[in-house]
Formats: sequence, C-alpha cells, structure tokens
Amino acid sequence: MGRAKHPKSWIAEMRELVGQRRIMIPAAVAWITDDAGRLLVVQLHGADLWGLPGGGIEPHETPEQAVVREVLEETGFDVRVDELAGAFGGPQLHHTYVGGDQGAYVMIAYRCTIIGGDGRVDGHEVTAMRYVSPVELDALTIPTWGQVVMRAAFDT
Repeated sequence: MGRAKHPKSWIAEMRELVGQRRIMIPAAVAWITDDAGRLLVVQLHGADLWGLPGGGIEPHETPEQAVVREVLEETGFDVRVDELAGAFGGPQLHHTYVGGDQGAYVMIAYRCTIIGGDGRVDGHEVTAMRYVSPVELDALTIPTWGQVVMRAAFDT
C-alpha cells in the first residue's frame, strides 16, 4: 500500500467558513512503544514541537481508522490498534497553530503495534521521529496538549 495523498481536509474546508476562530477537532493519536518502553514521537513540520503520530478524524471514518491512516501518512508505518488507551479534552488541549488558526482537541489515544511499513517520515506534516523515555520527553518542546496526552502514555 502506498502513502496516502494529502487532499484538502474537512478541517481546511471548515477554516474557509469560520476563519481562525477556535473549532472543535476530533483527533486520534497512537501510543507506540519500543521494547524498552520508550514512546514514539514525531517532530511537527514548521515548528520545533514534538507530538504523537495521529491527527484529525475525518467525517467518514472511525477513530481507529483515523489513527491507522494518520500513522501511515506521517511515519510510513502500518499499525494495528491494540486498545483504547484514553480520551482527553479541556483547556489544556486548546492549540493555536503557527498561522493563527485555533483548535480545541478532543483526543482519543490508542495503544498501537507496528506491523509493517517503511518507517520514513512524510516531510509534509512530520519532519523527524524518534523514541523517547520520560526523561528524554522532558528535554523536548511539546505542545500544551502533550503535557497531558504524551505524559499519560507513561502513566498507564
């Protein structure tokens, strides 16, 4: 299976209608760990921020389908969804993007296992990836939502 293309998303369509106002964004992210228990994180394009592989849930897909699609698009990895790990929302999951657009995430995290793929970042949404321990995560710049969602991966 080749990499998915980046068609205009429903979020881009919403932005054309509402501008930079804060919109609710349903998202699904992957908690993928290696044998040492380190968490896979990705560097977000255009910023010195690290996050989790994942992204917005499109209107036609389930959250599980979204996390599988997003991980493949961003990292080149095929994953299996193993279990629902958590659901997160609230003020700490509000985010302002580089261009000024605002979002309020409701984020669903899934524990996932890599089952294939080439492991190459897409260069469009993600520019690097690596596994980190909790101590290594402390040294990275992460978005406000990461303080909640990324750290929770180590607490469960």
